Amino acid sequence: MEDLNNQIATLVRSYKDDFYADKGVLSYVKRYTGCDDFLVSDNLIKGVWEFFEDNLLNLESSGYRKNPSAISVLHTNSGAGKILEESPKNVLITAFNNDMVCKRITDYVCQDRGLAYGGYIRDISQYFAVCNTNSSRKYDIVITQPLDDMTFYKGVDSVGDLSECEPLEYYTTRSVHFASKNGYIVVIYPPNKYEELGEIVLKLDVEIQENIQVKGLEYVSYEALILKKN
Repeated sequence: MEDLNNQIATLVRSYKDDFYADKGVLSYVKRYTGCDDFLVSDNLIKGVWEFFEDNLLNLESSGYRKNPSAISVLHTNSGAGKILEESPKNVLITAFNNDMVCKRITDYVCQDRGLAYGGYIRDISQYFAVCNTNSSRKYDIVITQPLDDMTFYKGVDSVGDLSECEPLEYYTTRSVHFASKNGYIVVIYPPNKYEELGEIVLKLDVEIQENIQVKGLEYVSYEALILKKN
């Protein structure tokens, strides 16, 4: 598998920025296992978008807008774009990534969305490198998947002492900043972090909406906690 990953990474890096991936290339690069979201279940992703289709009037998998205002989505670490690829067609996507290979794979799976998609090498901690964060854009849905090795923010975020916290608390807390009033935050997390995440949420101005688990894989597979910002 390591050899396959190296081959895919070398290929992806060789493409120009405006490369368009055909079905064959897409199928091949999606076999890459080096991105954050590789182990996130397809059923979990389906459950997340079904929740929003039920709770946001202008969000439908068909792309039909009952409301002329499209839903905006920020993924703080999009991995290979597994979650974003399955999002309804009428969302406006902003995807951040710290890995160029994963960023480009996300670009490829979202390439047919045109101007409704923007992918960037960026970390949300960079918005807190200075004290004035009032100009940060707000989103209807913010998705984050904090992993234990995601420590880029340490030494970058200079607002308060949050940079001293572990990744789960850091990215969950900072994600709330980017959500609009009454917007949603989706935290993708391993089940052994449930109690820790619960303690973090108690400190935030949010309400728990739903905890999505994969049936038959409870306590084994990644879960998704959906929060609503007050």
